[in-house]
Amino acid sequence: MELKVSTFYTKQRLLRFNDYFWMQRKAFFSFMAVCTLLIWACVGFLIMIDALTDTVVLCGVMVTFMDLAYLFGAFVLPRLTKKSPSVDAVLTYVFKDGEVNIFAETAQENSTVTMKYPAIIKVGKNDDDVYLFISKRQGYIVDVSELSEIELLALKALVTAHLPRGKVKWK
Repeated sequence: MELKVSTFYTKQRLLRFNDYFWMQRKAFFSFMAVCTLLIWACVGFLIMIDALTDTVVLCGVMVTFMDLAYLFGAFVLPRLTKKSPSVDAVLTYVFKDGEVNIFAETAQENSTVTMKYPAIIKVGKNDDDVYLFISKRQGYIVDVSELSEIELLALKALVTAHLPRGKVKWK
């Protein structure tokens, strides 16, 4: 069976991919938790040595650092994504029994990639997209919003047949 899906890479679609990536890795939340624990440890230490005035300054610096990290993620990353060469690219995926053919059309070039299913290390899905990760930080976005229920089940069957069960997160 052969299934053909086209995906138009928009800024919003790339940002949703980034959000999915960070939520899966829990890196941002881990970073915030570590920073919060450091703040409380420093505050406790400074209170113990009776340097309460320094505590306020240190907390202000730490909270400012955390806020700057949040602002970077909230405002700078979307601007960087807007300038990405992937924005406005059209990728057409042809899913076959043993491989996926990917045809990419960007403003700079057109390219074709043939990928065997074992090259996919993880699969994730949100409401409209399926993410095919080929490394820890790179993946393909497949728009499944226009697929019928039968086509969606066929795509799921193709992907899950070639990957270990724990590597597919399909809700």
